[in-house]
Amino acid sequence: MKRKLTIIIILIASFAALISLSWRRFQIKPFLEAEVPLRRGADFIYVDKEGAECFRISGYNTAVRFREGRARVSVGTRVGFLDRNGNEVIGCKLSGEVDDFHEGLAAISYLDRVSYIDIDGKERINLAGFDRASSFCSGFAAVRKNHKWGFIDKIGKISIPLRFDRVSNFSEGLCAALENGKWGYIDENGNARISFDYQAAADFSEGLGLVRHGGKWQYIDKTGNSPIKVAYDDAVPFSNGLAGVMVNGKWKFVDRTGATRLGGPFDGVMAFSSGLAAIKQQAKWGFIDVNGHERITPKFAMVDSFRDGIAPVAIGDSMVSVQWAYVNTQGVLIGP
Repeated sequence: MKRKLTIIIILIASFAALISLSWRRFQIKPFLEAEVPLRRGADFIYVDKEGAECFRISGYNTAVRFREGRARVSVGTRVGFLDRNGNEVIGCKLSGEVDDFHEGLAAISYLDRVSYIDIDGKERINLAGFDRASSFCSGFAAVRKNHKWGFIDKIGKISIPLRFDRVSNFSEGLCAALENGKWGYIDENGNARISFDYQAAADFSEGLGLVRHGGKWQYIDKTGNSPIKVAYDDAVPFSNGLAGVMVNGKWKFVDRTGATRLGGPFDGVMAFSSGLAAIKQQAKWGFIDVNGHERITPKFAMVDSFRDGIAPVAIGDSMVSVQWAYVNTQGVLIGP
């Protein structure tokens, strides 16, 4: 049981880099770095997308997936990073909340100070009086001070004043932000581009944002207009020209006109990534392609979206007994 719980904790930490806030937002990237860690006793084995061992490490409490050529590891409460050969290039001496690398920098939040280091471990930005920092995205990183969020640029200069209660990441030139209890969108100058009228808002994807108004979800363009006139019970962002929407408790995929393309019905869906979307049927998760063909049979207790050609999956019938592993786009199981 202890080993299984340890695996769950490790995989959850790895998944944190895939999810922003509470949204199903997935960045589609080419296959670049698919090495992923599997626990083997006291060791971690990094394997490629075919399951072949790349290297083995020992003496670490946690180890997560590579991002931008670095993999985050920890010894006790201290964090460091490995290179692609398994060498500890940034020693396990970092304290606080340490993020993965994004756009060449990793954010560190510790007490009343935030900082950013480069891939060699050199500190590039240091801001006193701030208590939270997010990863860089589109040249901006969100930082928090006195419970208000704003943005800095890559030299640490405040580029958008700290006045928001919550923010997302910049995507396609816009960022969802919460101000005075309502969500809207700002541009890269901090100006409101779409009015703050919504109960919730998600990143733009393929030219459309996703907002909740009156308890229903709808898609809007960058002028704030709704090209799809239908509002949904729940929805996920567009990817590969399709978006998952929920109507009367069941999910399907629609195109940019709102027309149904993959009818399902499904019990749950995630956005397309690497040409595949996770779907849930009869309490199990699998994957379909953009034509609706089943590519990986629903048989997993939980899954996440593909990144770099590999998706994490949970094998088992309950969260108490699951084992975490990975699957590639051909459906080949890697681990546990």
